[in-house]
Amino acid sequence: KYLPLRSNVPELATHAFEGLDPEYASRAAATSPSVIVGGQNYGQGSSREHAAMCPLHLGVRAVFAVSFARIHQNNLVNFGILPLTIDAATYDSLEPEEQLRIDGIMQGIEDRLVQVTRTGGESFEASLDITARQARILLAGGLLNYAGQQGR
Repeated sequence: KYLPLRSNVPELATHAFEGLDPEYASRAAATSPSVIVGGQNYGQGSSREHAAMCPLHLGVRAVFAVSFARIHQNNLVNFGILPLTIDAATYDSLEPEEQLRIDGIMQGIEDRLVQVTRTGGESFEASLDITARQARILLAGGLLNYAGQQGR
C-alpha cells in the first residue's frame, strides 16, 4: 500500500501513524511545529529514513520517548529532529494535545539536556543520548546541512 509512495514524501506523510490515529497527519500539519511522545524503544521496526522524513514534513521537531531504537534515533538526528529521552513517570503524566516548550535548545543540545515547560507551568528535563558528532549534526539542523558546512 505504501511502497509506491516512497518517492512522494508529502503523500506518504499523510499516512503517518494512521493505524494508531487516523487524524494524526492532518492535526500535526495544522499545529506545526509539533512533537511526538512515544514509549519504550520508539521507532522499533522503523529503520527506513521515511519514518523520520514524514514526521519532519508534518512539522515534527522533537520526539520525547522513554527509549529509542538505535537506527531510528540516528535517522531522527540526521533529519534534525531532537530525540529526547524522558523517564517513564514523565511519559505517563503527559496528556494528548498538551503544549510543551523546550527552552534553550541550542545550549541543551551541547549539554545533552533540555528543560521542558508544560502547559500548566510545571517543568521536566529531557536528555539527548547522542554522540558529539550527532550533537553537531543537530546544531546544524540535520545531516545535509552539516555536510554542507563541512564542504562535502
